[in-house]
Amino acid sequence: MSVTKTKPQFSGLRGIFWPIHSFEVKKFLPMALMMFCALYNYTVLRNSKDAIVLSEMGDAAAINICKLLITLPLATLFFVLYSKMSNSLSRQKLFYTCTMIFVVFLSVWGFLLYPFRDYLMADMETLRSVGQVVPPLYWVVITFGKWFYALYYAMAELWGSVVVSLLFWQFANQITRVSEATRYYAMFGLIGNFGGMLAGGVMQWTKPLSEAIVISGYNAGDVHTLMNLIPVILFAFVFMYLYRFTNTSVMSDPRLYDPADVKPKKKKEKMSLGDSMKLILSSKYLMLILILVVGYGVSVNLIEVSWKSRVSSFFPDKAAKSSFFGQFAVLNAFVTIIFMLIGQNIVRVWGWFVAAILTPIMIVTTGAIFFTTILAEDLLTWLYTLLGASPLMLSVYVGLFFQVFSKSTKYSLFDATKEMSYIPLSDELKSKGKAAVDVVGGRLGKSGGALIQSLMIATIAGSALNPYDVIAPYLFIFVIAIMVVWFYAIGKLSIEFKKANEAKEKESAKA
Repeated sequence: MSVTKTKPQFSGLRGIFWPIHSFEVKKFLPMALMMFCALYNYTVLRNSKDAIVLSEMGDAAAINICKLLITLPLATLFFVLYSKMSNSLSRQKLFYTCTMIFVVFLSVWGFLLYPFRDYLMADMETLRSVGQVVPPLYWVVITFGKWFYALYYAMAELWGSVVVSLLFWQFANQITRVSEATRYYAMFGLIGNFGGMLAGGVMQWTKPLSEAIVISGYNAGDVHTLMNLIPVILFAFVFMYLYRFTNTSVMSDPRLYDPADVKPKKKKEKMSLGDSMKLILSSKYLMLILILVVGYGVSVNLIEVSWKSRVSSFFPDKAAKSSFFGQFAVLNAFVTIIFMLIGQNIVRVWGWFVAAILTPIMIVTTGAIFFTTILAEDLLTWLYTLLGASPLMLSVYVGLFFQVFSKSTKYSLFDATKEMSYIPLSDELKSKGKAAVDVVGGRLGKSGGALIQSLMIATIAGSALNPYDVIAPYLFIFVIAIMVVWFYAIGKLSIEFKKANEAKEKESAKA
């Protein structure tokens, strides 16, 4: 049986940077710009929510409470409502409704309620007094006392889950042929990252402007926050317009869309958390993939929030924090684009194991250097003198590079190797197994790190104003322990992956 290799549609640089036919531009460009808008907003909301919580609640410890007790319940409620609305609304109306929920919230929060924020919440002095009565619940009291900001944090986090992961990709999968997806999807990511880069730049450019504008009852940080909300709301409307254009002008063009070419998938039976866990426990292979997913989520969260605590101490006001996070966004987008371009070659040349192990190596290396700047502060005085930097400043910028490289390797290598690991599985296990790992891994990865830190702060740091300085040694031990398990899982999964591939090739040869 001979196998004929298909000639690549594009060669050279065209195949890397613009694998799009001229007649496809009408379809590709609106969708790519949708991703650009979505990631612009994602970047601004992600960075502004962190700056607000750090400035208004005093420390990154409040971030964990926001994630556990506000974002998680709100996300659950949102997806229950989404499920109900999907049964009664058309796809287009559901898309507009979900997007408009964010537009209305941000508009009301920023331009109707923000002027009255001090009347809606208790003052910080009162909250601290109440929190110190029960030290283990100190940060719970602070977070719920500042509910106005905590709600913004939760809604900002949901933009990525709802608009990017759900609305955009669901629509893309609905109208994109398989032959197009192999060329389009990587390009969506590249163009979307330019949206993140622009967002970071705008957050930096608006800082001096916000300091020059004087509004009664607003400091520079307040002005900076509201200034950056305006383009977010505008881009949300552009996002919806592009969706409408694609529905009316692209899906009516038979060259670009034919329902027969994009067959609707059979409706999958939704797996509960319990069902997902049972399936994973029944398969060693899926358990190893789960360890990778949870290992990444928890380890990054443990280091990331510690870093944000240092950022909070180093930058004095909200505008300065937002501007710094803007710098991070620009650098992160730039490095991610480079890593995405070289990531495929790493897998192709050195194989699955090398590509998979680079992510934990990057995290443990940069994470260890970050914790060293905190735990070995007295031993590094020569380095601070040499660099002309304070210990706090050095830890902030070392943590910045941890953030950039951990996220860049995730998008370019971790996600790719994780998805590759499902390929040799049976169709049923491939489908149900991935769904199970997504359900369990997503929840444990996002909430596990927050829970560990919250328990440590409640039992060890209590009401300390800089709780992360107190728990840093314990966090480092946890990170090292997670890395050991992660490296072990990669080694085992590499062996299982090779065996499964060989078995699949033998089956194909017999067929």
